[in-house]
Amino acid sequence: MQECAEQIQTEERYRFLAENIQDVLFIQDMDLRITFVSPGVTSLFGISVEEALNDDLTNYMTPASYEKAKKDFQKYAALDGRDVHIPLMEYEYIRKDGSTFWGELKLAFLYDESGNLAGAQGVLRDIDERKRMQEALQESESLFRTIFDLSPQAIALTEVETGKLREVNQTFCELTQFTRDEIIGKTTTDLRLYPERDRERFVKKIRASGRVHGMEMDFRAKDGSILNALMFSKAIPLTREKLLLTIFLDMTERKTLEAMLRHAQKMEAVGTLAGGIAHDFNNLLQAILGYSQVLLLDKDPQDDEYEKIEAIEKMARRGGDLTRRLLIYARKMQSKPKPLNLNNNIIQTCKVLERTLPRMITIELHLSEDLGVVNCDPVEFEQIAMNLSINARDAMPEGGKLRIETKNVFLDEKFCRSHLGATRGAYVLVTFSDSGSGIENTLMGHIFEPFFTTKDTGKGTGLGLAIVYGIVKAHKGYITCSSTPGNGATFEIYFPALDGMPPDEKESPQVKTVAPRGTQNILVVDDEDLVRNSTKEMLEHFGYSVFLAEDGKQALDVYTNKGDGIDLVILDLGMPGMGGQQCLKELLRLNPDIKVIIASGYSPDTLEDDFLVRGAKEFVGKPYQAKSLLGAVRRVLEK
Repeated sequence: MQECAEQIQTEERYRFLAENIQDVLFIQDMDLRITFVSPGVTSLFGISVEEALNDDLTNYMTPASYEKAKKDFQKYAALDGRDVHIPLMEYEYIRKDGSTFWGELKLAFLYDESGNLAGAQGVLRDIDERKRMQEALQESESLFRTIFDLSPQAIALTEVETGKLREVNQTFCELTQFTRDEIIGKTTTDLRLYPERDRERFVKKIRASGRVHGMEMDFRAKDGSILNALMFSKAIPLTREKLLLTIFLDMTERKTLEAMLRHAQKMEAVGTLAGGIAHDFNNLLQAILGYSQVLLLDKDPQDDEYEKIEAIEKMARRGGDLTRRLLIYARKMQSKPKPLNLNNNIIQTCKVLERTLPRMITIELHLSEDLGVVNCDPVEFEQIAMNLSINARDAMPEGGKLRIETKNVFLDEKFCRSHLGATRGAYVLVTFSDSGSGIENTLMGHIFEPFFTTKDTGKGTGLGLAIVYGIVKAHKGYITCSSTPGNGATFEIYFPALDGMPPDEKESPQVKTVAPRGTQNILVVDDEDLVRNSTKEMLEHFGYSVFLAEDGKQALDVYTNKGDGIDLVILDLGMPGMGGQQCLKELLRLNPDIKVIIASGYSPDTLEDDFLVRGAKEFVGKPYQAKSLLGAVRRVLEK
């Protein structure tokens, strides 16, 4: 009786569970007909228990799930033995109203007393909500992974406790040059990503506040190159552990461009300063050159003093050459470009170099046969070639190789973004490479600055590369230098390419020299006493009568008082008070036919055309020699 009561109690317990559980409990025979089903079938499928009995639940599956269920049932039914384990299976079902849901099925086979397969029993649970959550989670994870990997910023997730990198995106791999497999599970110390001083600074900040916002740090790529990044990092508490999310904003290219911009601005400022210095220096040289030439006029070449005065004149002329170099650097000297095939100019220059460079230096030419045409001043290009070749010679005192190469190139947007001042387009590239001692990295940022030199005192002016830089910029070109100490230096010069071939060169007609003597009245206007007086003595020596004025106002007074007695005015530009430009304007108002020669310490190339249009007859640049000024005087007076 006790066993019977326990059995009844157990049956009532199972019946209670079956009737009240939301899951569907069922038993089906070998023909898949349902012989028992719990009331949960009504809420899940919308059918009564009576409708479900003797039916087949597979009739309530979508076609795809039905095919899958049939194969699963056949597969597990073919297995022999009562211990067959059937995993949880997921199928899509159809309710009576036509709506669908996902169900999770737990199935177990039933066997008769003889051990033969008699049917199956199972539990079907509605997992539609869970399925949607899983799909939403997968979609969210997929979206996160897509954003994570496509982010232009490098991102890393690090375990706070161990310091190991848990996850990194593709940009991080590209930036550091490590593969993902080389990174995951390693610490930044293992990878030697940060210099120790920066790592300690970063860790200290994280420990203090749990975040880093905009900390600038250097880090080392796999190839050893040092990059710069702005770091944003924050600790993220998760359920089981704490991770550190770090975003790297790569500042390497920006830093490079900023440095290039600062250098360009500095070079521009130095160029402006150089132009001003050249003007003032030319006035000083004019006084020295003028007086030395006046003294030479009264000296016999056999005189003991003649050679000394001639030396003074020679040094003054060399000083004038120095100021011209400064003006070239400052882009105050106007180029006179014409279409050129630079191969021809390089070949001609090499003929000179072969006679001037030591014999232990070998010159190699690698010239492109189909080289494009450029618009270039041939004299200034020769200056570039000579300056770079002389620098190469000085870097190879024991001998070596100078390689000159030409080829056509196209500079794209990527190159221009990382090379400030370069513009997109077709160029002719001229490369000068030597096998000399090279240039120290700390000096690279200064090599194009005027008067910067590593040579011993008296062995260089420091203007060679500055002049090269100025000429290239004046031709709208671009120049780069790369060097490794001990492995030589390479200069790459890009000239904008033209279409077409250069015209045949024709010799310029020879200008007949005019005798530099006269008797006319000349007014010399200059604010420098020594320049005025030396010019006066020079002109008087050749028969002219000279009047003097120290500024524009005094010049107008002299001209007004003398009237038609003044045949010619030699006018300086940079004077205090009324300057040369205003004075010229007033003189032309007094006499539209007045003959004026502009004499200035500024470059004649940049001012000549302008002032000739304004009414001046000729332009003479200081420091000028006697024959240059006297020739200009005769030409203007005889017009």
